[in-house]
Amino acid sequence: MRDLLIINLTRMGDLIQTTPVLVAAKEMYPDIFITLLINSEFEGIVPYLPGVDRVISINIRQMVKEVDRGDIPGAYRYLKMVLDEVNDRVYDKLINFTHSLDSAVLSSMIRTKEVRG
Repeated sequence: MRDLLIINLTRMGDLIQTTPVLVAAKEMYPDIFITLLINSEFEGIVPYLPGVDRVISINIRQMVKEVDRGDIPGAYRYLKMVLDEVNDRVYDKLINFTHSLDSAVLSSMIRTKEVRG
């Protein structure tokens, strides 16, 4: 496995609890490239997570505000911009630690060979 994407959008504690997954992935696959897709509110914790090669953040509040004020095209453009960045590579595996319908739909829009969670 060369490319792993981990999604965690809802809880900072859950993101911290991914640490064993990050460490184990690097031990099992020393050359693996790990990307995190996180809520932008969690960016401050990322420097303390081992083994992360790239972080892509999504501003959930911004998207919700745009939808609430009826700016569906704006929310779509923002989501497309994030997905374009995420999809600049094809992942061997995507692990979704955010167990919600929204994150499941988001996972379905990402170029990956395998989805877990």
